[in-house]
Amino acid sequence: MASRKPIILFVVVILFIVYYLQDILYSGGSLISQLAILLFLLIGLFYYGKTAIYVHKPFFVTMWLIFYFVQAITFLFSPKEVFGTVYEAIGKASTLEQFKGISVFMLSFCMGYVISRKFGKLNENLFVYIGLAFFALAFVRYFYMLNTLLSTLKVDAVTNNSGYFIVGAFPFLPFLLKRNKVFGFVLLILSILLIMFAAKRGTIVCMLAALFFSLMFYMKMNKASVKTFFITLILLLGVSYLIYYAYESNEWLLARMEFMEDNGIGGRGLAYPILFGHWYNDTNFWTLMFGNGMAQSVTVWGNFAHNDWLELLISNGAVGVILYLTIFISMIKFLRNSSLSPIMRLSAYLCILIWFLQSIFSMGYTAISNAEYILLLGLIAGEEKVRIKTEKHNG
Repeated sequence: MASRKPIILFVVVILFIVYYLQDILYSGGSLISQLAILLFLLIGLFYYGKTAIYVHKPFFVTMWLIFYFVQAITFLFSPKEVFGTVYEAIGKASTLEQFKGISVFMLSFCMGYVISRKFGKLNENLFVYIGLAFFALAFVRYFYMLNTLLSTLKVDAVTNNSGYFIVGAFPFLPFLLKRNKVFGFVLLILSILLIMFAAKRGTIVCMLAALFFSLMFYMKMNKASVKTFFITLILLLGVSYLIYYAYESNEWLLARMEFMEDNGIGGRGLAYPILFGHWYNDTNFWTLMFGNGMAQSVTVWGNFAHNDWLELLISNGAVGVILYLTIFISMIKFLRNSSLSPIMRLSAYLCILIWFLQSIFSMGYTAISNAEYILLLGLIAGEEKVRIKTEKHNG
């Protein structure tokens, strides 16, 4: 079984890449992009059903299925358009667009999980190839967006949101480094520089957290030997200097950091209390517990929350937040009790870490681009279930 090639895995990766090549290789919003995302979602729904009928599932997978089911029901009973007329006032927003993002994110895990369970232990080269494809896509989108913003705005420096694409590919780096350390480190250095010059504070936080966690994980796995200490120290000093150099060389990033020191976190510093206050002061038990409907943060704040926890409080109430939190807690427990290889465990932890950080100051479960590392998380979770099943069969 393990020798069979999971062609469907390559299909979903290609569909994802084709979708994000819109505006680069072909017109955005064209039939090509719509067909690509439609096929991706149809495959995802099929694997959602396959995941649901598995008898023996980790607890967090069951919670994952329930969470998506709640989102689907919420969408069905919500208006198809919401209007932001206060504060940031973005105007009309489609709840279908948000649900599409949620669907791609949630169903990506199901695809990875079922594919891994179906085809048995996957060759690590698959993770290398997929990682290379996602890094290539991230770099292409990064420079495309950079060129577009600079030419459109007629400025010398911009904030490039495509830095999140690069961060999203980080969990594949352990596999790339294992395959070829020199190439892996070159890719890492290039990623660090691009993220720093993207001047997106959220991506920088994700990157720093991922690097720090990886170093600590490496030290723990290799014990506290003298060799490990010196390797870690050299890596830490080298990466720290690189980040410092990139920071000091970027006047736009320096200006943004100075602005944050003087003005806090900007509009979100106002948005977060308003959104939380709306939920906290709600006297209706139903909306307090189950929320106001999909994308209703737009009617409260005038824009999306850019914080998963507040988005869920408004959309799905306390129940939505509890389900979401349960997924994180049960995933970490699952990984801690697993017998995955160190490289698999590190990669999975990076997926969760980046996702959690994005959930705080950006968009996690509603962002289509995050499917790149959620697909990987599903593959790794399925890998562990295959190992458990094999051990029971051999035992």
